[in-house]
Amino acid sequence: MQKRIINIILSAICIILTSPVMIILSIYLLISRKKVISQKVYCCKGNRIFNMYTFNLPYASNNEHSRLYKAIIEIPALWNVVKGEMSIVGPSAMTPDELDNAKSLFPDYDILTKYNPGLLSESRLYLSDTNKSENLLSHCECNTRYIRNQSMMHDIEIIADSILILICGK
Repeated sequence: MQKRIINIILSAICIILTSPVMIILSIYLLISRKKVISQKVYCCKGNRIFNMYTFNLPYASNNEHSRLYKAIIEIPALWNVVKGEMSIVGPSAMTPDELDNAKSLFPDYDILTKYNPGLLSESRLYLSDTNKSENLLSHCECNTRYIRNQSMMHDIEIIADSILILICGK
């Protein structure tokens, strides 16, 4: 319950702080006659399906775009946090296909379905994208390690590391 309240407060602050960026990007996309918000299907606590909101800007999973660009694209996902489908910090989000693959690869699969995914996570910070099946096991192990060792201090460290990497690069 305490983490949920903190998630709502941090999300609200971030939404307020990023509202100028959201307004400018929304106007740009509307002028470009593009859909403003995209949705991608992920799983949250209890294997429930939800749509993660992102800006409808081109997104490459490789390092073609900067981390700042990728963070800007995901600003609308703060609404997923407010709705209770995500946390600010948590295990990385997994698509239904990735979760199905994890069942066969990862013995502790069920622990991954007991927590909401985070906008920020250790696996997103330190591992490559899960698009390749050989990386999925590493992501599952990293997510499980986070779940077993989670604490408010650990979440603060992940937030601080994310900000440092965003500002300074890796």
